[in-house]
Amino acid sequence: MGNIIDSFHPPVYDLHLTQYGWEGTISTPLSEYEMAVSARDGSEDYVQLCAASFLNMSDELLRKLLRATAAYALEHAAGDGLYDEESGYEFTDGSPVRDILKFVVPVCLVIQTSKLLTEEDTPPAFVVELNCDLDPDDPAEGLEWAVNDGEPVYVGEYIGCSPWESYPGEENYINRI
Repeated sequence: MGNIIDSFHPPVYDLHLTQYGWEGTISTPLSEYEMAVSARDGSEDYVQLCAASFLNMSDELLRKLLRATAAYALEHAAGDGLYDEESGYEFTDGSPVRDILKFVVPVCLVIQTSKLLTEEDTPPAFVVELNCDLDPDDPAEGLEWAVNDGEPVYVGEYIGCSPWESYPGEENYINRI
């Protein structure tokens, strides 16, 4: 893999190698907060490539992820919808799908390399960990997205998934849309 970061400003800033792997931070238009970036293996170039893939995902991919997230959120919400007391906004089945981001916050981009491919042959693959504010009785609820080469692999409850696995069951909300 050539030096991909020569042609653009690297999306991950403060990227550094620790005893656990790569760690850094990105800003994303999906949230007002910065996101952590974590990668146990892979090169600095691969980490930057995956972060760029996340930040530049297609509108179609983002719509699929948000539709599956909305289906998950509405199923797990207390009551008939999601209500933001601060703004008075209620998210229901007919709401614009992007509004689900008022209730879920991406907090960490986890980058994973393939164990079967060389890094040069490995497409961008990542997991996005999200915090949810769906049910006041379950404030620690988590959600995750997995994406491999621009295709959604998993959307659902946090299970520590991998973008290199398949998740065919009903618990994968990407299968429901």
